[in-house]
Amino acid sequence: MSDKKRKNGKTIGSVYVSKIAVHLIIALAVTISVIVIAMPTAVKFVHKVQSQFPISNADIQISNDLTEISKADYGAKIGTLEGDSFGLNCNIYYGANRVSMRYGAGLSAEKTTVGKCTYITGYSESFFAPLHYVKAGDIITFKTSDSDTDYKVIDTGFVESGKAEYSGNYENVLVLSVKETDLSEHSGSDFCVIAVSAEEVG
Repeated sequence: MSDKKRKNGKTIGSVYVSKIAVHLIIALAVTISVIVIAMPTAVKFVHKVQSQFPISNADIQISNDLTEISKADYGAKIGTLEGDSFGLNCNIYYGANRVSMRYGAGLSAEKTTVGKCTYITGYSESFFAPLHYVKAGDIITFKTSDSDTDYKVIDTGFVESGKAEYSGNYENVLVLSVKETDLSEHSGSDFCVIAVSAEEVG
């Protein structure tokens, strides 16, 4: 090959490489510009979504110092649930959220009226697993900083997840929801245990 052809080949190759480099630089510059421009909007969107989450669903700090329910903040330990006849021994934290249920079970701050109807939720594969063995007449003790209250189980059964409710006439009721796993035959349901203050039912 002549020197002239070699020179032309090198020139064409250099021009081709230069064009690719220019296109890559332009594409990179455009991408960075889009990211910079879109970032504030994306951040605002994320903050807006986060602001709509109820506090009980936020990642919170767990405290194992026993706290009065009336003074409790999300993540505070407010007591224990015990059922000797079926092996239940579980810490109860304020707020029915995934953080509380990672360490025990969570009291629903939104649904509970202390001294009347108390709603507590836990996972079936961990601390609330023993509730699958509970039967009518069994005693569950709810120990708090204020008192130890015995509840007698009056009913159990599966309900739609998150739909456990009590609408009867008893005044001091404990409603326990066991959240089933996705792999369970009862996926999409909660195992519900309803217990009434032993003083009421005798």
